[in-house]
Amino acid sequence: MTNSKFEIHGQYKLSTRDNIIFIEAKGPWNLEFSQQIHDDFRAVYHQIDTKNYAVLLIPHGETIAISDALALHESFVLQGNAKAIAINLQYSSTPLSGESMFRQVYEKTGLKHAFFNNTKGAISWLENLSP
Repeated sequence: MTNSKFEIHGQYKLSTRDNIIFIEAKGPWNLEFSQQIHDDFRAVYHQIDTKNYAVLLIPHGETIAISDALALHESFVLQGNAKAIAINLQYSSTPLSGESMFRQVYEKTGLKHAFFNNTKGAISWLENLSP
């Protein structure tokens, strides 16, 4: 039996501003994508106040992931300490399925979350959360 690794499906860009980690990600996403983005997230995480930060996710294209990628993401979220995540579905070509998928993960993990159709509203919501 050989162990094969698949090519990463999906693209992303991570940045930070005012203690918010911005994630722009183009789907669909596979397990290898999930592993890579979480590794890079850990590096960005150390550039902020890790006791009081939030995440803004802006998915582009097909907002879908395979079940293994979602399971890995769920485990990653459970290890973290973000105060909340805002998801701007403005650029998603599958916003309803994307919202359903993310809602399941974040409700299961207990991470405060909200969905938006613009970045300005998402940032405003995150900035007005209590630490």
